Amino acid sequence: MGSPIGDTAQTSTQALVVDTGVSATGGLTISAENSASLDASTDNGVAGVAEGFTGVSSTVAGGVLASNMMASTVAASLKAGDELITVDVGGAVSVQAANESVLNASSTLSLLSQTTSDNEFSADDSTAIGFLSVRNLLDGGASAEIVHASVTGGSIAIAADNATTLNATIDAEASASGGSTLGDGTQIAANGVIASNSVLGGALAQANDSTLTAETGGVSVTADNSVNLTAENANQVTSGDTGAGAMLAFNTLGYESQNVLFQTLDALIGSEIGDAAPSRADALVTNTNIT
Repeated sequence: MGSPIGDTAQTSTQALVVDTGVSATGGLTISAENSASLDASTDNGVAGVAEGFTGVSSTVAGGVLASNMMASTVAASLKAGDELITVDVGGAVSVQAANESVLNASSTLSLLSQTTSDNEFSADDSTAIGFLSVRNLLDGGASAEIVHASVTGGSIAIAADNATTLNATIDAEASASGGSTLGDGTQIAANGVIASNSVLGGALAQANDSTLTAETGGVSVTADNSVNLTAENANQVTSGDTGAGAMLAFNTLGYESQNVLFQTLDALIGSEIGDAAPSRADALVTNTNIT
């Protein structure tokens, strides 16, 4: 249902220099990188094929319930607490964080109920009933910062790069067929699908409460954030008599994941249930001198 059961325990990669001054003839690089991927595939197929002379029946039922969640963060930092730290190097100073997260989720439900009778006046029944519910959540972020430091180098670069990609596919099928040529019989096929896909991500690069001096090159503070969601949902119902199919699909970028009930109400009445968590790319220089 998408309720918040359990706490987030993000996969975290960190490169930190804290309350530590640095003096070197070469350069200084503080770099953190993370590449994480999750490939999840769920396939449930049920087939019932009944044959006989008369009074043949077939009933199949199947369901899929899948939840795929992934969270990762990357942080690179040169910072101090109450006392300003000094970094003086002859080469380049680089503080960079890069995060790449990919979630590929595929779910399939296939139901087939079929009857064959030799008696053309026989009353044969076939029934196929299924339900599929999938929740996919991907959360990623990257931050790079210089805080409360006096930094001197040939050039100074602060860079945060985040890329999160969610690819989700659902393929559901229910089929009921058969019966005799002239006899009474019932073919019923019904299938329901609920899909919820959410992607969150952000990049933050900042210099705060610092002094940055580039002696030969420049100073750059850059943030790059790429958030992608591709969702494909299919629900096919085939019956020689009665067929029913329903699909609910919720796809969000930059919104906290909510349970299915709230998402359904939002889709029906256009309410604002759920909190926005915009996917941002922020490059900030605050209370900092640059020369």
